[in-house]
Amino acid sequence: MSSFAVRHCWVLWIVFAASAQAQNWPQGSGPHGNWRVEGENPPTSWSAATGDNIAWRTTLPESGQGTVIAWGDRLFVTSNVPWKEDDRSDDNQKRSGPMGTDVVGYCLDANSGKILWQVTLKGTRLKLYAGPFSDSTAPSPITDGKHVWFYNVSGMISCCDFDGNEVWTHSWTPRGIMANRQFEPILVRDVILNVEVLDKSTVIDQRSLVDNDMVRQLKSEHGNRNYFTFIHAYDKLTGKLKWISEASTSTHSASCLGSTKDGELALLHGRGGGHHPIETPKGLSLTSLAPGREGKTLWNYELNTGSEYTHQWTEDYATWWVKDHHVVLDCATGKQLRKQPLNTSVSIRAYDATKGKYVNGDNTIKLNGKVTTHYSNLIVGDYHYFRTFSPFMVGRVHLETGKTEYLQVPVQVLRESGNDEEVRWQKSLDKNDTRNSRGIDVGIADKRSKGNGWGHVSSAPPIAVGNILYIPTMIGTVYVIDTSAEKLHENALLSVSDLGPAGKTWTLSSFSYANGRLYHRTMKEVLCIGAH
Repeated sequence: MSSFAVRHCWVLWIVFAASAQAQNWPQGSGPHGNWRVEGENPPTSWSAATGDNIAWRTTLPESGQGTVIAWGDRLFVTSNVPWKEDDRSDDNQKRSGPMGTDVVGYCLDANSGKILWQVTLKGTRLKLYAGPFSDSTAPSPITDGKHVWFYNVSGMISCCDFDGNEVWTHSWTPRGIMANRQFEPILVRDVILNVEVLDKSTVIDQRSLVDNDMVRQLKSEHGNRNYFTFIHAYDKLTGKLKWISEASTSTHSASCLGSTKDGELALLHGRGGGHHPIETPKGLSLTSLAPGREGKTLWNYELNTGSEYTHQWTEDYATWWVKDHHVVLDCATGKQLRKQPLNTSVSIRAYDATKGKYVNGDNTIKLNGKVTTHYSNLIVGDYHYFRTFSPFMVGRVHLETGKTEYLQVPVQVLRESGNDEEVRWQKSLDKNDTRNSRGIDVGIADKRSKGNGWGHVSSAPPIAVGNILYIPTMIGTVYVIDTSAEKLHENALLSVSDLGPAGKTWTLSSFSYANGRLYHRTMKEVLCIGAH
């Protein structure tokens, strides 16, 4: 590994020192808040369809989208409240799909998968179950080894001890469709970070408690706005509001922790996205988390485009996607260093079905004006990896040189015990099954929920354990990539694993890793992947 790559592996040890050896995965974005961790001999091949390399599995009564959080012998995950057909209200009757306001937080035994206890989080805003962009369970829980904080996008945080006793709760009333999530809650020292879509009057009242200068700015610069989104920091033990970020943020934004060259802890987050989000201007912000400077803006980068991806950065570079271009910024200043097209002068390794093998393809690729399936990108070492919007390619771009490579991957592999595998390169099975474990179809409201998970959906961010990259898709296909490979060729594709039977598996959750095992939750179950 180059000195450049080694330098950027050292981040945020002060945030989760107890997790430094990959013993725990305390939040959705991992112990360092960047979806990356070091670990020895993580699983590189498995099949939940056949049971191969699956330690245990626990059925859940309803769907959900957050990550399974791990600490010691405890796991934490949220699900929607089990839905019944006779629960249908006038509002969700119009949408013709299951909706709800409440979620359930579960504690499981990490060694057996047994459910130890559960709590219910009440919400105030109806949201679809199994939506292709989010649901109320999408933010993952957080734990510090003594407490766990469960989240409900429909308007509640609940802090519990490890026995399930309530410590405190915080409730709010979300506004508009921008209550959709991609922001993962984050624990930083003694505060937890959350994003809330609130009425203007509520935000001004909150600001008056922590920052009167910002109240004046809100009134003068945003006079025509009637609601806002900012990062809110709450005391982890009391729920008291400690500070609010200067820069607005987007619920479309998957923010990322890191540290600058000067060692200042900071959060990279974006503004913009579909459906005319309320925060302005569109762009990218680096917000300080250093003691005494919490919430202060280090720099803003303004560009009139959305932010529907995971905001990745190192102490040298921050990245941005603009349609079919990749943008690299100077992380010290936020100034643009390079903007390059990712559809020309590229290296492509494609599968030739007539020859039954991989061959070198053309040096151009048709990206239909977009590059990455939302949130499917991650920086590992010197490269920024991503899953294309279409066709079925995993790509990577070198942060310093701009060298861009693509590897075609199967869209789906059909596995069944006792039968040969069927590898599908061009088309997945028609209409993926969105029935929960009780046989109720909770994904009927949006046809995109029944698609293949490439393109216009909010996919789960990949994670990396050492040099092993795990890229999940909505239909349960998982690409396991060796990022140490000199070239992005077929030998870098360690396996195309699965999270359940083809055509019957649905997930928008990320992986977690702890103590040599991977954890994942699908619509139907929690999986422990690795040795028994």
